[in-house]
Amino acid sequence: MLISFHDTHAYPGCAVTIRGEPDIPAASEGVAEFSDGALAAARFEKSGADEIVLHIGGYVTARRTRIRAKSWRLRRAKHPDLWKVVAKLT
Repeated sequence: MLISFHDTHAYPGCAVTIRGEPDIPAASEGVAEFSDGALAAARFEKSGADEIVLHIGGYVTARRTRIRAKSWRLRRAKHPDLWKVVAKLT
């Protein structure tokens, strides 16, 4: 599954598109892609009909900034394929 962030990093309020919607399984692995082309391993779990917890492995941005592994809570936005980051968990 491909999880596309609309920015170079995750933060509360950041928009996210999840390809394969609405067939998101209860738990799955995939790839997080950021707007600068950086990729990271991702794992997520549904935590309700409209929320998921997303764990992103460490990665390096296009500008060579190292980002450590973090977990985020995402909530479905009004648009069918759009999600928003609502909180950093770790």
